[in-house]
Amino acid sequence: VETKAYSSYNAMMVRLSRRFANNVTVNFNYTWSKVMDVADNDSDTINNPFNMRQSWAPAGYDQTNVFATDFVYQLPKVTGALDKRGLRTVFNGWELSGIIRAQSGMPFSVTSNGSTMGVDSGSQYPNIIGDPYAGQNKYGWINPAAFQRPLDGQYGNVHRNAFRMPGTQNMDANLVKNFAIRESVKAAFRCEIFNVFNHPQIWGLNSGFSADNQGGLISTSNTNFGQPNSWREARIIQLALRFSF
Repeated sequence: VETKAYSSYNAMMVRLSRRFANNVTVNFNYTWSKVMDVADNDSDTINNPFNMRQSWAPAGYDQTNVFATDFVYQLPKVTGALDKRGLRTVFNGWELSGIIRAQSGMPFSVTSNGSTMGVDSGSQYPNIIGDPYAGQNKYGWINPAAFQRPLDGQYGNVHRNAFRMPGTQNMDANLVKNFAIRESVKAAFRCEIFNVFNHPQIWGLNSGFSADNQGGLISTSNTNFGQPNSWREARIIQLALRFSF
């Protein structure tokens, strides 16, 4: 027997472009969207098989706001008194490009231990009894004291993908120096920098809540609940030299 899943996607997309002129081109892109589903992939299970609608929530990859801009700028060539062979070799042929992206945080679920007396096929969720974001900081994104283990045989009042990770901001840049060695022989030196400002960007959290007893608060042994456990890559710098002939 296969359970049928369903989803929806709605979005508004805006794009502004400046065509290449005066050595520069720029594109601005903005997307405002919402993705809803009952399961993100084939490995997800339905929490309550008697009420699939209970799992209807923002998809785990939903990003409400996404802003991105990309640009290419060719640095001006030397002119006038500086227009000499040696200076042309040094200062001409430079190109700077980049991509700047900012996006909303993606949803995640807080799960709980406990028993639903065998009537569920997916994760149990806790009860929420306080402000889940109280005392929020970079070391603890959600408040452990805001959750409670449900009584056995009951579903918690928190649902799938009810919380969101922090948003991310990132810039990648590329600096290129082109050399015209001969008419049919050219070279290009590239310096590529990913995550230019080396921002720490949270990409995962410890979201498994557990309590020692039904109806209880978080267990003293669950010390890392709500803490980040993965990040996007730190700054990466790549250098490359290319010859074409």
